[in-house]
Amino acid sequence: MTLWFLCWYALICHSVSVEHKRRSFFWNWRRRHHPSSEAILPIPFSFLHPRPKAGELIRCGSFKRTAEKRTLNRRFRMSDSTSIKEFSGTHQAFRDRWAKTDDEMCKHSMSFHLHNTLRKEFFASYLYLLEQIPLVKLYPVTCEYIKGEKQFYYRAQNFYKDVPASEEGMMGDFVEISEIDLEGSRQFLKKFVGPGKAGTKRALDCGCGIGRVSKGVLFPVFESMEMLDMMEEFILHAHECYLGDYADRVEAYYLYNLQEFIPPTKRYDVIWLQWVACHLTDKDLMEFLMRAKQSLRPNGVIIIKDNMARQGCKLDPIDSSIIRHLDIMKNIIQTAGLTILDVEKQEGFPEVIVPVWMIAMR
Repeated sequence: MTLWFLCWYALICHSVSVEHKRRSFFWNWRRRHHPSSEAILPIPFSFLHPRPKAGELIRCGSFKRTAEKRTLNRRFRMSDSTSIKEFSGTHQAFRDRWAKTDDEMCKHSMSFHLHNTLRKEFFASYLYLLEQIPLVKLYPVTCEYIKGEKQFYYRAQNFYKDVPASEEGMMGDFVEISEIDLEGSRQFLKKFVGPGKAGTKRALDCGCGIGRVSKGVLFPVFESMEMLDMMEEFILHAHECYLGDYADRVEAYYLYNLQEFIPPTKRYDVIWLQWVACHLTDKDLMEFLMRAKQSLRPNGVIIIKDNMARQGCKLDPIDSSIIRHLDIMKNIIQTAGLTILDVEKQEGFPEVIVPVWMIAMR
């Protein structure tokens, strides 16, 4: 028993001696090469940045010095010989080095890239979308490019290839509410067109489809029309069949994606967007509204009529449509530099249908 104890004691003494020599070598080297940091302890990086609590937001490379000092004081007791000035200077150099490393790691990480791209494309909606859909599933249907084409728009175009060029197709099998919808639009338009208001020379129907809104709302008011849609089949059907005699008053058909369309300046009294803003990303919708603002004649207005979510946002990955809450839509409009003139809910629709709102702006 005594022999075992002596062996154990000798081993402990040897370990302490080795550790003392190692530390002595380390501090002698520090004194020669870094005299100002003589009293600074080597601090592990994990101690400077403790594990975040659940739900806590951590920003890459942006750590508050006060929080760090509290952490250091809690974990280490500084020796009396350590001056605050020396400690702060060395700690700042240490912090700057890791901040730079952290930024570089974040910038080159895939999750940072995905999140940053999503935040740019859906600057007003992305937090609501992330609550519902994991980032790895959300990114491909919103921001991914394949062969130079954004998948958000590619999916929408594929969806509408199977939609018939008819009123039933335009209304999504709710054709029985078509006349209620048109009458609500007519009454809303009256508020902004007439003497002292917007003129009646020309209007642009964006996402016109076969021309249901143009025929039922806009042609009876305006002398001429211009119509835009991304589906050639819809435009051909509008010109050859659906519009009838109204087709002679169409000055131009635009076969364009709205996010790429640059309207002529100071040309339109009214620009009408119905059930098409939901097919644009926040960024593309904002940029189109900025271009549309420049294309208005004096007292001209832009009118958006679209589905609005009762809460937050909802993304349909099949047809690439995003239903935004009214407040989110207002945020995008105001970011585009437009003034909202009036907001009105479409009445008379069944409760099972998502609420539809009309917004006028200039």
